[in-house]
This record gives sequence, structure tokens and C-alpha cells, in this order.
Amino acid sequence: IKDNTGLGLSTDDSNGILTVHSLENDFFSKPVKIKVPEQMKIVLIESSSIGRGDIVIDNMKSELEISVSNGNIKLGNNSGPINAKSINGDMSAVFKDLMKGPISLVTMHGKIDVSMPQNAKANVEMATTHGKIYASDRFNMVVETQPAKTPTPTVVPNLTKTDGKYNPAQIQQLATA
Repeated sequence: IKDNTGLGLSTDDSNGILTVHSLENDFFSKPVKIKVPEQMKIVLIESSSIGRGDIVIDNMKSELEISVSNGNIKLGNNSGPINAKSINGDMSAVFKDLMKGPISLVTMHGKIDVSMPQNAKANVEMATTHGKIYASDRFNMVVETQPAKTPTPTVVPNLTKTDGKYNPAQIQQLATA
């Protein structure tokens, strides 16, 4: 891998996928803007343990795959599919137009803020291990819960009656089973 940009980057755009490798240890701490066609798939994987700047991707109409160890991810008006992960960093995503494909935003230590049109139709699954989930009052959210379990009927063996009464030995045996 060699610097083919003069900026400390090695880039490859073969097969319609842009791959960017940083050749400098502190590269992403400097502001860099890369312009690509909006239909190009972007894969950005940063695994350094050094603190990084924000990753900002706007106006893409293709698949985004982003994985960073440290740093914030800001997505603006991308249509998806999107798979974004961060270990240490916040995420924000603003959707103005139709979203297509699955959108997955995951951070281990940080906040996730998502904005979408009020009339957007989407299945949203939210969960937190440590924290709270907030949604705008204008967000018409339908919460689906698991249906209540129907009690399982108890199977009672055939008890015999003698003179209109059940056999006490059978009842005792049933109670201890």
C-alpha cells in the first residue's frame, strides 16, 4: 500500500467500492474531505486506538459500512443501507428522504441521535444496556409487546370416584407429583 493521493492516504475505488487506508498514524485527526459519486459504496474501517476526529458522510445513495474504534460518526441525508459501529463515540444520523435497506447504528460507549421525516415508515428496534431511550413526542411510535402467554392447561389424570368422592390416595399422589 502506498500514498497515491499526496495526502498520506492510499485509496482504491475498484469494483465500485471506495476503500481508504490511512498511512499516517494521526491522519484522521486532520480534516480531510473526500468527494465521491453518490452511488459509490463506501467501506471505512478505522481500528487505531488513537483518538480520532469525526467521520462525516453526507448525501450518499448507496451502501455505507463504517467501523471506528474512537471518534464520532455523523451521517446526513444518506439513504442506506447503513451499517455503522463505534466503540467510543457518538453517532448522529439525519434522514430527509426515503430510507432504503436496513439501517444499523451501534455504539458501545456513546449516544445515538436519529432524525427522520415525521411521515417515514420504518421498523425501529431500540435497546440499551446502560442508559435511556428517548423519542420525540411528534414521533408516532407504536410499541409492540410480546403477547401474554396463554396458560398451559394442567393435565389431570383420570381420578376415580367412590360414592361421589375422589379417592384421597390418588389426590395425594397427584399433589406430590
